[in-house]
Amino acid sequence: MQKDKVIKIGILFITIVVCGFLYSCSDGQKTKVMIEEQSAASNEIEKVDVPSDTQAQTKEDTLSYVYICGEVMSPGVYQVEEGARLYQVVEMAGGLLETAAPNYLNLAESVTDGQKIVVPTIDEANEMAIVESESADGLVNINTANEETLTTLPGIGASKAKNIIKYRESKGGFQTIEELMEIDGIKEGVFQKVKDMITVK
Repeated sequence: MQKDKVIKIGILFITIVVCGFLYSCSDGQKTKVMIEEQSAASNEIEKVDVPSDTQAQTKEDTLSYVYICGEVMSPGVYQVEEGARLYQVVEMAGGLLETAAPNYLNLAESVTDGQKIVVPTIDEANEMAIVESESADGLVNINTANEETLTTLPGIGASKAKNIIKYRESKGGFQTIEELMEIDGIKEGVFQKVKDMITVK
């Protein structure tokens, strides 16, 4: 009887030990599976990272290429950050020459990709200012217009345009538009054609 009791206790003890061992193995396997799943998830996150070539493309999209020429030390194409100002491009080109018209350009304006910037000389800037002034009211100022502009008037060819310029230089300018008829080759007929298109202001 005592022997049977010892055997039962032994069997019970062995059963508990075996069950504990099996449970421990099962829990370890679950832990291993969880670790493997976490590792796989981490690898997936790493795969989602932006490739280096895409990063390079993104950086390229924030750059602009601007061509500057005219009265600067080193004309050429320059690479600038998006939103850069004109003065920065001028500095990259070595600055303005002494012959440049410093006030003609708005150095504070933003440049755009593919933009061409021409820095004029002082004389060119003055001439452009005159042309802009004349085109503002649509009238040709016979005291300031160049030969090319004068020839746009009906009945005024290159020869008459030269005479107009010669006359105003010798007289110190026109006082009235009617003085135009004092020039050789310009009579009443031609004057009538141009009188509403010219000014001496």
